[in-house]
Amino acid sequence: MHVSVQPITSQQEASPQSVSVANSDICNLNTGLISSEFEQQIKVIGLQFCAYYPEHSNKHIKNVARLLDENCFQRDLGYFKNGNTSAFSLSLTAEKAHAFMQAELKSRKIIMPSQKQMEHAIFFAGFEGTMKARLKSLEEFYHLGYQCDQLHFIARNNQEKEIAVHAIKKSHFARLLNEQTYDCTVLNTQGPVIEKGLQCLAKSSAFFGSYAIISNHTYDSKFVMLAQQYLPKGFLGLASSPITDLDEELEIFEFNQFENRDANLIARVATFWNIKAREACDAKKAFDSVQATNRQQLFS
Repeated sequence: MHVSVQPITSQQEASPQSVSVANSDICNLNTGLISSEFEQQIKVIGLQFCAYYPEHSNKHIKNVARLLDENCFQRDLGYFKNGNTSAFSLSLTAEKAHAFMQAELKSRKIIMPSQKQMEHAIFFAGFEGTMKARLKSLEEFYHLGYQCDQLHFIARNNQEKEIAVHAIKKSHFARLLNEQTYDCTVLNTQGPVIEKGLQCLAKSSAFFGSYAIISNHTYDSKFVMLAQQYLPKGFLGLASSPITDLDEELEIFEFNQFENRDANLIARVATFWNIKAREACDAKKAFDSVQATNRQQLFS
């Protein structure tokens, strides 16, 4: 479905809630400097670091978050997928996009919880491509012998729930779910679904003990940060089985609207950085929260 939207060039209205966590793979929350891996990713796509805040290094999360906000962010995650690439100010070439995706796919690693047995596993519904990627992680979770007493499906609305049910029925998980105790929560919200879903679980008297989140590579960092913020102790980590083949990446996330493969690749990379802009905003808020806590402790 094509959705026409006006470009949004700031996350002030659309950014998630503030995050307070112990660490981030994007930046050091004590110094604010971004990780060497994140720095290299930014260099590959050709962005130039800027000192919007001269009191900080141009590789400080405050400067980097603003850089990505101004160059990569759009409120609609499908903005570039729908052909609106002219708004993407990175001026991506097919060569840059291909170099970035090859390095990105090569760096991805499988992630599994620290224990094989747990009380709960959490699965967030979403767009069909996201569902397929998370079903791939769920499949690996079971294949490697991981087990949970209760599987929780969380959907933003009934439409997402139906997408989830349809995707599962098309897979071989229908048989597995007959043997697995599970429930489905529909949030009926337009807000940040991950935050609200985790908050909902945290308030449930039935949610206690150990748990893991079924993820996909794109959202690994966000899930870890928000689980640390909203859920009680007992987090065993993620179950995330990454896509490492470029054609599979484009197919699963349905970047096939253009006849030209290079155009589909550029749209995929632009969307990746739209998500990265959100992660950088989360990391900046996490840094600010940590610094505020440190100041409060210093003067208490």
